[in-house]
Amino acid sequence: MSTSSWHLQPATVARIARVLPAGRAGSHRPNLAGVLLDGQQVAATDAYRVAVADVPDALPRLLLPARELGWAVRAATADGLDLAVYPGGSQLSCPVTGRTWHLAARPSSDYPDPAQLLAQAAVPEGTISVQTAQLRDAVTELSGDAPAQGHALLALEPAAQGLRLSGVDSTAPPATLPARCTVTRPIGVAARFLLDALAGTTRQTVLLEVGHDLRPLRLADDGLVHLIMPCRLPQTPTPRVAA
Repeated sequence: MSTSSWHLQPATVARIARVLPAGRAGSHRPNLAGVLLDGQQVAATDAYRVAVADVPDALPRLLLPARELGWAVRAATADGLDLAVYPGGSQLSCPVTGRTWHLAARPSSDYPDPAQLLAQAAVPEGTISVQTAQLRDAVTELSGDAPAQGHALLALEPAAQGLRLSGVDSTAPPATLPARCTVTRPIGVAARFLLDALAGTTRQTVLLEVGHDLRPLRLADDGLVHLIMPCRLPQTPTPRVAA
């Protein structure tokens, strides 16, 4: 049996961890439930968001299932992980602890091309520049008491003082953050997707690029790009004027 081996440096493992949340597609899209390794890039998408990251290692083109990959990434040490690929599957192992994880073979031929996905957000309509910690805290507060906690729908809209955030199903009061905002309309976004994109960033300020119409929001972070599809916001009923 022919086996090929690679070593994943800690920096590569950390980048896989950053894109992993986008690879947890549900049973309705089983072909997307994983992380694509391809050259010096790793990518994941669940059809509602995309995460693509550059990595220092040259990797084989391989689609790894998200659940088992997540177990290995969380247990990895400072020495990284070893990857072995053989006919019918692959194996990740920790060189320090000796723990191993066997991963089933997944076809990658019908996986979306990350370059084509990133091209969807090539020309932004406007941008939002805001302090990372303030944005993360506000999103967490607004999504905390929503019926589907973590998947709450947020509205981001320009305000006189910067950026106004409100939760569509939240009882928490809206938050207004100091920000440089060039968008002119409200944007709907899933709180969990935004929090996943912000997790792990060391930037004090993040820049959200807002696409035209229903094109994705783009957040870039030193060789890592997140695209998040916007959500339609509920229409505010027009008051009826008495005759």
